[in-house]
Amino acid sequence: MRNTWAKKLITGALILAAPLAFISQACALTTQQQMYLDARKALDNKQLGKYQTLRNKLADYPLTVYLDYHAKMDGIIQSSGSAALTAINQFDTTPLYNNLRYRYLLNAGKKQRWEDFLVISPDTPNDIRLQCYFYQAQLDAGNKDMAYKGIERLWIHGYSRPKECDPVFDK
Repeated sequence: MRNTWAKKLITGALILAAPLAFISQACALTTQQQMYLDARKALDNKQLGKYQTLRNKLADYPLTVYLDYHAKMDGIIQSSGSAALTAINQFDTTPLYNNLRYRYLLNAGKKQRWEDFLVISPDTPNDIRLQCYFYQAQLDAGNKDMAYKGIERLWIHGYSRPKECDPVFDK
C-alpha cells in the first residue's frame, strides 16, 4: 500500500511539473524579440549608435515599423507640412498612421503653424480640438466664410468646448 501511495505521489508531481517546463520554454524570447527590446531601450536612452546597429539587424522583423515610428516621431512633428506629409504617409498602412497624424496636427495647432496644419488636414477633422484649430487655420488662410460657418456649428452646442476653441471663438 505504501508503494502505491508513493507511486501516485510521484506520478502526480510529474504531471504537474511537465507543463512548467513547456511554459518556461514558451516564455523565452527569440533573438529578434530580444534585439527589438534592446533597440527600443537604446532609443529611449538616446543611444542612437547602438539603436541603429540593432535596427539594421531587424530589417525583416515585423515590428520594426514601431521602432521607426518612435525614432522618427519627434522629427516629423517638428517638420514643415510637406515634409511631414511625406513622412506620415510612410505609416499609412499601419495602425500608427492616425496617431502620428493626430499628434502632428495638435502640435501644429498649439504652435499656430496654420499652413502646415492645412497641408496635413485639408478637410475638417473629426476631433473637436482639431476642428477648432482647423477653422483657425482657415481664418488665417483667408477662407472666412467657411471658417465662420464651422465655428458657428461648434459654438451652438449644449456644453463647453475644449480650451483650444477659445481663441477661435474670440474672433
